[in-house]
Amino acid sequence: VLHRRRPAGAQPGFVVLVDLAAASIELGDTVAAMGYLDSLVVNDPIAEEAFRGSFALTEAARLLVRLGLHDRATALLSRLLAIPSPVSGSLLRVDPGFAPLHREPGFRRLLQGPP
Repeated sequence: VLHRRRPAGAQPGFVVLVDLAAASIELGDTVAAMGYLDSLVVNDPIAEEAFRGSFALTEAARLLVRLGLHDRATALLSRLLAIPSPVSGSLLRVDPGFAPLHREPGFRRLLQGPP
């Protein structure tokens, strides 16, 4: 197996951070998962690569829902709805990964759109 060497001190790619966060959740290590998700959101993958970066942040929102961090997930989804991304109101209504948010007032306001 060939591995691309990263420069010393380089951060893992944003797709890897999503995968590491998901694996950490499955292993019950929520502290590590939050560390990976925080790193992902802070490093703004959309600035690096808009298409794949928006998908990575969409997955990060799903993982935040799994962690029970509904306010953070809603804030991230609001950001994604404001730009060209795979997120739409229709997706948020039918995607089971976002179903726990349906009871949240902030999420319901988000689906209603701007006043």
